Amino acid sequence: ANGGGAAGGAAADLMGVFGGGSVAPSTPSLPVPQSASVKVSVSSSVEGLSVLLSAHFHAPAAQIADVTVDYAIPSYLRATFASSSGSFQFGRCLIPSLDPSSPPVSHKVLLTIDSLPPPGEQVRVTITTSYYDVPAMRPVRDALEVPASALGFQSFVRPRPMTEQEFGSSWGAHTCEAKAEVAASFTSADDYVARSRSVLNVECVKVIGSEVISAATLEGQGNVLLHARVGGGRVDFIVRSQHDALTRAMAMCLPLLASS
Repeated sequence: ANGGGAAGGAAADLMGVFGGGSVAPSTPSLPVPQSASVKVSVSSSVEGLSVLLSAHFHAPAAQIADVTVDYAIPSYLRATFASSSGSFQFGRCLIPSLDPSSPPVSHKVLLTIDSLPPPGEQVRVTITTSYYDVPAMRPVRDALEVPASALGFQSFVRPRPMTEQEFGSSWGAHTCEAKAEVAASFTSADDYVARSRSVLNVECVKVIGSEVISAATLEGQGNVLLHARVGGGRVDFIVRSQHDALTRAMAMCLPLLASS
């Protein structure tokens, strides 16, 4: 299902981002192999409590007209769209033309999480480009799933600073628990702290030998508490929150540590 962002006012709200705003990308541009006709790259950045997804479309070989771009966005994400060329309607944009001699067409999609994903469901956003490849004389339909490292549930949580005493007193009240083991080699607990901060958006509360306690928060849903034991080429996790869906959603992000 497409997100709830509408075209008119939504585009007006975001048009300022095309002037080179102050938001720094939190992930590098990710070139994605597509057909020989249209190339797509995506990146993401933090925008307050939301995530700003940037997509760029380019035709390096020949001019292409009437490129339709569809965004498949989960219903629990609210989306606001803007485009440097063309207009959006219900998650769809028609790009009138892509030309090798012209700059890429850029889309900005501001995503806000309105509710927790269903248990076991990962946050997935898919971008589909449809057009007619004139040299090959065939219609083309390319689907790109935005990588979880650029856009996943962890993108919407924010580090939660707290004291060791606050963490300890909160642990018993956060009864929804999940345990997980991730195969990942860290040189030290401090190495894990740096990676978990950048990959999972969690704040280290304290390092105790090979163990690390950290916390994050999701607006409207409360805190997530993590206990990690680092060593032996793996990390053993205990994740707790006050909502089963929140605990599960955070636990599903943990394997990103192994691939980051």
